[in-house]
Amino acid sequence: SLTKFLAILVAVIPVSIFIFILVRLVKLFDNYENGVIFAVQNAIIYKQLGISLVILAFADAVYSSLLSTVVSFQSKKTFLIIDFGINEVIYILAGVVIYLISLIMLEGYKINNELENTV
Repeated sequence: SLTKFLAILVAVIPVSIFIFILVRLVKLFDNYENGVIFAVQNAIIYKQLGISLVILAFADAVYSSLLSTVVSFQSKKTFLIIDFGINEVIYILAGVVIYLISLIMLEGYKINNELENTV
């Protein structure tokens, strides 16, 4: 039915962001496994992870709102529930912390690069 299809379509939003986060984590761990620690690419990955977690928080809230609308779509009364709870706050805080780690990793790269170029 149309409701099930729309519900699946709405569910793709947070799932796709979560899959992106997992793919970036795999790349980060591959870099660590290969001995690439203080590199620009790792700082970029941390930055992407931090931003993705913040986006996930808002996507999760949008997901809940859209899902409530889709589920009640065919009834005579359509509901819109806005759900922004502790999980979303945790996603945002974790995202900010990870974003700050990206800045620290970038500084670590600069320091490491200076040490390697010092004779």
